[in-house]
Amino acid sequence: MRAESKIALVVFTGALLAVLHDQAPAQTVAVATGTSGKVHLLPATIETTQLGWYDNAQKPVLTIKPGDTVIMETMMHYHDRLVPGATLDMLTKIRLEVPGRGAHTLTGPIYVEGAEPGDVRISEVVDIVKGTFCFNPKDARARPPAALPSNETATDYVTVGRNADLNKAMDVASMAMINLLSEKRQLDRLDAYGLASVAMDCRIAPPTGSEVAVHCLTSKSLWRSPARRP
Repeated sequence: MRAESKIALVVFTGALLAVLHDQAPAQTVAVATGTSGKVHLLPATIETTQLGWYDNAQKPVLTIKPGDTVIMETMMHYHDRLVPGATLDMLTKIRLEVPGRGAHTLTGPIYVEGAEPGDVRISEVVDIVKGTFCFNPKDARARPPAALPSNETATDYVTVGRNADLNKAMDVASMAMINLLSEKRQLDRLDAYGLASVAMDCRIAPPTGSEVAVHCLTSKSLWRSPARRP
């Protein structure tokens, strides 16, 4: 398994809520076709990202004008350190290094020229392009399993979410897995969230009736020792 990266194309047609006037090293790529603005590339690096939250005291990493387009790269959790293959010992080390912060790596902030307090930002996500890496590559010739597990097995922790809306079913199954990992493995909820984000394998069951079922599995092989009983 390998990590996944994403690039988002965002068109800013309004102004940011924050008003920070320090200049940023904008990287202009070209004039945007069909728009009056320019295209800017914002790579995801240690210098252009924040970990766990946005600090409005930080200088903008990019300055643009209304109508410009930003090609924005993103990182995996904890500045690309929490990826498939990472151990719980590594996760513990990272959490101790950055106590209280969330796991997400956030690209920005971006300053829009002319922004004033109280302005509303209007932005449009044009496209999201996945990188060349992916999770859980599947053999296209392999047959799907006869039935998805609904309860914990000898090899996996399992949660299920059901709803007429697929997104809501996914939310239910994901949150249930975070709660289950917190309970079974005595993990902090943020740690359980970060682990589930990179290790959980969620599958959609064949539709039956008006509801959709999402089955999420997390392999017990991630741990060297069995879960301790409360």
